[in-house]
Amino acid sequence: QRQTISQNAFLGKASIVDFIFTSCGGACPLMSTKMSELQKELTNESRVQFISFSVDPETDTPDVLTTYARGYGAIQGKWIFLTGDKGKIYQLTREGFHLGLDTEGEDAIIHSQKFVLVDHRGEIRGYYDSEDDSSMTKLVTDARLLAGVAAP
Repeated sequence: QRQTISQNAFLGKASIVDFIFTSCGGACPLMSTKMSELQKELTNESRVQFISFSVDPETDTPDVLTTYARGYGAIQGKWIFLTGDKGKIYQLTREGFHLGLDTEGEDAIIHSQKFVLVDHRGEIRGYYDSEDDSSMTKLVTDARLLAGVAAP
C-alpha cells in the first residue's frame, strides 16, 4: 500500500533505520536479513519500528519495494520501506543521518552498512554495524530501552 510519509513517522516510537536498494548484490541482502532477524526479536515491542530507505528510487518503485519487503517477511506497519525523490533521499542520508552515500560508474551505489537508532523525538541515538553481532545485540538492548522511554 502506497502512502506519503513525513518526518512525523519517526515520532512516538524508536526507529531502526537503514539504507538499501533492491538490486544491490553486496551488503543489502545481508542487511535486510539482519533487519528481518531484529524484527523477529522485537516483534512484541509495539514502540519499535523498522524503516528501510531505498537509495535507488528509480529502480525501487513502491511495487518493487513491496515485493522485496515480502521476501524478507516484513510485517506491514512494523517495517516500512520508503522511496522518494533521489536528491532528497541523498540529502537525508548525508545531512540528516550523517552517513556516506555515493555513486560510482553507471549503477554502483556506495552506501553505509550501519543501522541507525532514532528515538521517539526523532533524534539519532546511535549507529550500529550490521556486520557485527555484538553491535546487533547492543542495538536490540538499546531499542528496548528507548521503547520503554517512549511508552505512554
